[in-house]
Amino acid sequence: MTPTESAVKTLYWFFLYGFIGWGVEVVYAAVKTHKLVNRGFLCGPICPIYGFGMVGLIYSVSLIPMPDSGSMSAVSIFFIGMILTTAIELVGGWALFKIYHIRWWDYSNMKFNLGGYICPQFSLLWGLGSVLMIKVIHPLLARGSSPMPFNIMLIVDVVLLFFLLWTLRPPPPQPLA
Repeated sequence: MTPTESAVKTLYWFFLYGFIGWGVEVVYAAVKTHKLVNRGFLCGPICPIYGFGMVGLIYSVSLIPMPDSGSMSAVSIFFIGMILTTAIELVGGWALFKIYHIRWWDYSNMKFNLGGYICPQFSLLWGLGSVLMIKVIHPLLARGSSPMPFNIMLIVDVVLLFFLLWTLRPPPPQPLA
């Protein structure tokens, strides 16, 4: 794969997983609050933290040498995913608060939290989610997107990048659920 093809595919995964993460967040908030709330950081249907997390996870897992079986163990993926996504959540939560003085999530009421940005309970969930995403969801989505021609994926990326840049203003603060 050329560097250009790799960049286009990476951007595609960023947008796809950012959109899926936004959808999961909206559903979670709707179940919890009984109303629709845009849980995204931006004014569009994307949570970049999920895009960064999944792209980072996909590349982290792919960079580690595989055993003879050809696939990484679920335990390895669990720990890589737990550490990586927790670090992204810590840095992302801290940065959003420092820049906008708004918290999009707050784990202050959970035991052993760190500044309300991360907690072991969610770190464990991120680890389990990483295994599910790498072992089940990503292979299905990768199979589904593999027949997409490069030029189409490039056009999709350019349109989505334009949309992302257009939505870079943060929404008004939402009360934490």
